[in-house]
Amino acid sequence: MEGLYQDMVKIYCKFLLLAALAAFVSVFFAPDARAANSYTVADGATVTIDEWGGCRRVTNNHASNKSLFVPTKTLTEWQTFVNNPPAGVSVATCGEMTLLLHCDGTDGGTTFSNPGTGPALSAGGNTITDTGRKKFGTASCYFDGAGDYLYSDNTSYWDQPGEFMIEMWVYVASGSDPLVGFVDLGPSGVGMFLEMTGGANFRGHFNGTYQTSTSFTKAAWHHVAFSRTSGGVIRTYLDGTEVSQASGYTSAEEGGMTLGTYRNQRGTSTYALTGWIDEVRMLRGTGSALYTGNTISVPAEAFW
Repeated sequence: MEGLYQDMVKIYCKFLLLAALAAFVSVFFAPDARAANSYTVADGATVTIDEWGGCRRVTNNHASNKSLFVPTKTLTEWQTFVNNPPAGVSVATCGEMTLLLHCDGTDGGTTFSNPGTGPALSAGGNTITDTGRKKFGTASCYFDGAGDYLYSDNTSYWDQPGEFMIEMWVYVASGSDPLVGFVDLGPSGVGMFLEMTGGANFRGHFNGTYQTSTSFTKAAWHHVAFSRTSGGVIRTYLDGTEVSQASGYTSAEEGGMTLGTYRNQRGTSTYALTGWIDEVRMLRGTGSALYTGNTISVPAEAFW
C-alpha cells in the first residue's frame, strides 16, 4: 500500500508540474487576443481581413484548387503578406480609403496630411497637432473650442453613394460646448456629435433625425464610428457597442467634410469641440461597411 501511495503522489506532482507549465506558456507565449492567428481563403474566394490596423480584401485566384493560408498572428506577418502576396493572389483595400488622418507631427504643428485617396484637410482657427495627448503615434489633433476645425470642401471624395464607414478616437475636455460636433459630412446633417444637456450623451444624426443616445464620459479616449451597408442600414457605435440603427439612408453626397464642429458653425464656439481627435479612417465602396454587428472589436493600433 505504501508503494501505491508513493506512486500516486508522484503522478499528482507530475500533474501539478504540467499544469503550471501550461499556465506559464499560456501567459508568456499566447498570441495577442486582438488578432486572429491566421485566415483561410478558399480557391476562388475573397475574404475581408481587418487585423492590426490594416483592412484588406484577399482574393485567392491561383487556380490550384487549394486553400490559401494567410498569417496574421503578428503585425509583421500580416504586413509582410500584404506587401508580398503569393502569385495569383490579389490584395486590395476594403473599399476606397478616402481619409486616413493620423494627426501625427510636432507639437503645435499645422500640417494634417492624408495618405488616403482624398485631399489633405485644411485647418480652421488654431487647430494644431499636440504631442502631449494622443491615442496612437506621435500626436493628436487639438481643438481649443474657440473656432477650431479641420475641413475639406468641394470634392467628391467625401460623397458616400453606397457603403461607407468613418471612425475615429475622441477625447472631450470638460469645458466643451453643450453640443459638440465630432464629424459632419454636409448640410443634411450626416454626422456624430455629443449632447451635454443633462449629462453627456453621444448620438448620430441621419435622415434629419437625432438617433438614440448613450452616456459618454468626458476626459477619456473613446472610439466612435458609423457604418452604412449597401442596403441603407446605418449604425452608430461607441467603444465597440452599437448605439443606434436607422434604415433607408442611401446617399450622403454633400461634397464636404468637417471635423471638430458642425459645418454651418465653422469658426464659432457653438458646437465646437474642446479636446482631441486622433486616428480618423474613412472608407467607401464595396467592402467598406466593416461594422455591422451589435458589438465590434475596437482598434488597438494605428491604421495603415
